[in-house]
Amino acid sequence: MLVDSLEWELHTPDVSDLAIDAANQSLIMADHVAQIVGDSVLKKWQVGEMYKEIPETELKTFVTLQDGVYWLNSLGYKFPAT
Repeated sequence: MLVDSLEWELHTPDVSDLAIDAANQSLIMADHVAQIVGDSVLKKWQVGEMYKEIPETELKTFVTLQDGVYWLNSLGYKFPAT
């Protein structure tokens, strides 16, 4: 699964549980997730927190969409070049 979070706003602690629940529900069947977070260290941390309850999903964060697509394609998925 490819998730582009470049325009995603950082969430506050009061909505953190809701964001984590939404992520868990939508990604429960995903084997591999390429999450595009840009160069935000805080966003990368929040994404890691969201996925830590889904240990069977391999999550990698990327600065660019191209890097995420390249990784997924290297695993056998077929995403068009960006």
